[in-house]
Amino acid sequence: MLSAIPTPFQLIDFFHSDRPEYATRDSILKFLVSEYQRGGPCERLGAFFLVLFTPAIVRVYSISRKKLLYLDPGDILSQTCLYLLETIKAIHLKPFDTRVASRIVGTVKNKMRAWTKQQIKEATTKEDFLEEEIYDPLPVIEDGNHPVDIDQANRFLEIFVKAGIITETDKLIILGSSIVNRSLKQFAGDPRVYQRVKKRRQRAIAAMKLYLQRKRRLRALKEGLTEDEISLAEIVRDLLE
Repeated sequence: MLSAIPTPFQLIDFFHSDRPEYATRDSILKFLVSEYQRGGPCERLGAFFLVLFTPAIVRVYSISRKKLLYLDPGDILSQTCLYLLETIKAIHLKPFDTRVASRIVGTVKNKMRAWTKQQIKEATTKEDFLEEEIYDPLPVIEDGNHPVDIDQANRFLEIFVKAGIITETDKLIILGSSIVNRSLKQFAGDPRVYQRVKKRRQRAIAAMKLYLQRKRRLRALKEGLTEDEISLAEIVRDLLE
């Protein structure tokens, strides 16, 4: 079957085509998986699988990305690819198995769903720490008791929007509640909506603080300093310049 498809690119085109040759696809994929599982030179098939399953990787990644805006997108993508290769390496296939690609993608989806839930759980724990003021107040929007400059705050929050840390909606919630001193209850009205908005604001603030903490850590490593020697205000000033 492979002799009729001489190059890897043609093979990928064959798998991605709309031709109803499902049995042939299953047979070829089972063969490639078995070769990959054998190891040795066939380990190089890992790169082929990443290209072959790119559409599925993007779909699975996008689902997790929407729920984990505070994480580095590269970390989410790497985890998705890792689970794909782990699944292919470990999956047990029999000669009569069908819909092999769907089985592989389904397993990756389940693994990423569990991983995403764990990340959210850990972030919630970090939010509790943040609420207990283990970390410094977030500069620009949490310092002082008086409303800050709205233009400056908007420019500050836009940094996180562009970085994919928070969304435009998160920005508006923070602007309204933290800067013009309107309570979340005034925004929400309905108590059920209030709880959702409150939690969303907490997640956004936590994500922003964690992002700044990561920036501070990287700067400390670059300059040979400890994190305590660099304030969040300095990091914010660098971002605003």
